[in-house]
Amino acid sequence: MRQTVLLLFGVLMLAGCGAAASANQADSSPKFTQEGKYIGAADRHTIAVNIDGEEKMIEVPKNKRAECESLPDYTKVQVKYTKDDNGTLKLEDIKENENL
Repeated sequence: MRQTVLLLFGVLMLAGCGAAASANQADSSPKFTQEGKYIGAADRHTIAVNIDGEEKMIEVPKNKRAECESLPDYTKVQVKYTKDDNGTLKLEDIKENENL
């Protein structure tokens, strides 16, 4: 019985360490704020934005999808996104930018 309790405690401790490491990795991802032109949705969770003449594909979290869907194609925007270790771009914020 004691071994089982110690084993479960050890597993819980290790699980907590993994969650903390994941949170720290997300915080250390490079962040970018750039202006460009919203090209449109590539699919339900990815948008295309032309930044400095290059089309970039940016993943969109669920809480930002409606905001992206309401933007007309070829709208001037300011995007805030992160780049994870795999090179995947992940949207944090997008807004129309009339000054471009």
